[in-house]
Amino acid sequence: MAAGLRPDTFVDPPVGDLPGTWRSPRGWREPLAQAGALVAVTAGLGLVAAIQPVLVLATIAGLLLIAWLLARPVRGAYLFALLVPIVVGVSRGAVVPVLRPNEALILLALGVAVLYTTWGPADGAVQRGPLLAVDRAFALLFVCGSVLPLAVLLFRSDFPTAEDTFQLLSLLKLYLGYRLVLALVHTEQQMLTVARLMLIASVVVATVGLLQVARVADVHELLARYYSAVQVRDSLELRRATSTLGVWQALGVYLAVHAALALALLRTAAGRGRWRPFLLVALGCNVIGSLATMTVTAALALPIALGLTAVFTRQVRRTLAVGVPLLLVGLILLWPAIEERWAYQFYQYGTTLTMPLSWEGRLTNLTQVFWPLVRENLLFGVAPSVDPNLPWLYAENQVMYLLYQGGLPYAAAYFVFLIVLMRTLWGCLRRLQGPALAIARSAFIAWLLVFVLGVLDTHLTMPGEAEAAWTLLALTVGAVLRAGEAP
Repeated sequence: MAAGLRPDTFVDPPVGDLPGTWRSPRGWREPLAQAGALVAVTAGLGLVAAIQPVLVLATIAGLLLIAWLLARPVRGAYLFALLVPIVVGVSRGAVVPVLRPNEALILLALGVAVLYTTWGPADGAVQRGPLLAVDRAFALLFVCGSVLPLAVLLFRSDFPTAEDTFQLLSLLKLYLGYRLVLALVHTEQQMLTVARLMLIASVVVATVGLLQVARVADVHELLARYYSAVQVRDSLELRRATSTLGVWQALGVYLAVHAALALALLRTAAGRGRWRPFLLVALGCNVIGSLATMTVTAALALPIALGLTAVFTRQVRRTLAVGVPLLLVGLILLWPAIEERWAYQFYQYGTTLTMPLSWEGRLTNLTQVFWPLVRENLLFGVAPSVDPNLPWLYAENQVMYLLYQGGLPYAAAYFVFLIVLMRTLWGCLRRLQGPALAIARSAFIAWLLVFVLGVLDTHLTMPGEAEAAWTLLALTVGAVLRAGEAP
């Protein structure tokens, strides 16, 4: 009984507290409105699903993927390392309007990182990181290779074509991938996970390339259907691996770099236990897959990559003991394709037997197609993208292509970037140890191959190869920063 009331006083309880008591209609308006909104959304989704089921499924999958990435932002770096080499050659607009799948993945991961930084907890899962000498050198490269050519194009009263736009943004796309990995990977375990996912992806890429050369399960036709590069279609007739990268030369270097990464990790604690068999398989697949491209690029990249790794790890004899038999196995497995390539190079009608047919084409291309145009526009270049009306569309020399795109400023910025980057990586080699040192050595080798083999092709922005080099650079720089030093 309530205090202060007489025993005969009766207190009416609240109406809503009695069982079976009718509530006022106003109390039900909010639940009814929520239920109505839910029914309307469900009905709308059902209608859209009936008309565009693929769009609805893609939207739901995208939302689930964003939620999964927001739970742990580092997963964006994991997806980047695993998926980019597999989808980098997919035709533009085939999966996502305007973009290639790897470009859409970068934008998605960056968007999630920005969301997490803006509204997520301040737990350090996403860190912007400092701007270093490499970043400043890249800024110079980007200004001379993208901003200045665009300004020159507009000054000449021309407007950039779609291909011009994609070329102007190619450097920025690679740099954003570098900053993404640097911002998301913060521990040695995460660094190792990224490296292992890179190797898993390389095994997939190498296997697809070998199946393509062997004409197994119509892999070569499936690649030509979904991957747009010209060399993928050429491989319908020629037994040469392009795999998911779409370019013979890019694949040769990409797999050589990952063979070096596998070999370097085998010499560390990360190469023991359950991961050791996988690293051995990755080494073998990458070596044979690189040879399957039938390119001089692979013939140069493999000895440089594996030789430098052997010298770095002081295991030259052991590397030779493993590498020579592996090379012989690769030659035996690929001998039909090697014979075909040899006949093409030296026994085609009109060949001189003193120089491979493709090398004669390279010299003609450089001296008679590109150089006359570059000579007339040496200061600021010709255009960001190659004129499709030219008799040959590939410069096949990095400096010539830079001169074509942006003239002398672009070529000069390229050499400045080269010097700064290689000095940075060499300094990192002296500061790291263990698995981080193995990854740093692979980064050094990857960028050395980009620059050295630029004599033969335009490796600075080669699909798959360039992303791998930037990712290894990000892992290396991040490891040095974690050690409390500046690269």
